[in-house]
Amino acid sequence: MCNRVIDAFNKRDLETARSEMFKVQAFVSVLNKYGGSAANKCIMVLSGLNVGPPRLPLMELTKEQHENLQRDLKATGFFDII
Repeated sequence: MCNRVIDAFNKRDLETARSEMFKVQAFVSVLNKYGGSAANKCIMVLSGLNVGPPRLPLMELTKEQHENLQRDLKATGFFDII
């Protein structure tokens, strides 16, 4: 995702760079909403890479949080670019 921002910027395509940066910001907002590291583990599972649960004291997301995270990621277009 961030590589698209850099590539567009290096090509002096600021409109695309700005558009891609908005996608990055939306993704980071969703990540922060669900707690960073625990959400990161869940996102990896949703992306097809099961890396196991977060280490204590962090807790796994609940089923409801997992479903809401997936919904919010879909709304950002995350699954269209992975």
